[in-house]
Amino acid sequence: MGSSVKLGNLLNNLIDAGSRENMQQVLTFFAHSLQFRPDGEKFDMFDVKLGLMADGTVVAGEAIPEALALDKLPGNAVDGDKTVTNEQRYFLVKIAKSDTTSEFYLMGRSSQQLPDVLLGIFHRFAKSVASLWKQREGISVS
Repeated sequence: MGSSVKLGNLLNNLIDAGSRENMQQVLTFFAHSLQFRPDGEKFDMFDVKLGLMADGTVVAGEAIPEALALDKLPGNAVDGDKTVTNEQRYFLVKIAKSDTTSEFYLMGRSSQQLPDVLLGIFHRFAKSVASLWKQREGISVS
């Protein structure tokens, strides 16, 4: 996607974050880096909108109503988790709340249709973030 941010590095930074507040800073940087070059100029080769929401609150990027509306569609669902896309290139990855995960949404719009393999990667990433978010429940910045 043109960003220098790698998901493996991102997950390591989230693991090291220690609190939800610090995780939110890392996720905000991630969402921003998918849309803007290091010099602050918007990428012109592709247009990506991204939002991350945990337990009903946007924690990075922006809420994207068109992507959230995809939750009403069946999509690919496993154990309450769901991935859905539509012809307008909106996508949604929903992680269901459980004993080990917070409810988590990764939503967005891409300049091109996302292949299933990439949605699978996004699902694994979102599941990891939902688990880390749950683990840091009640932990604040020290």
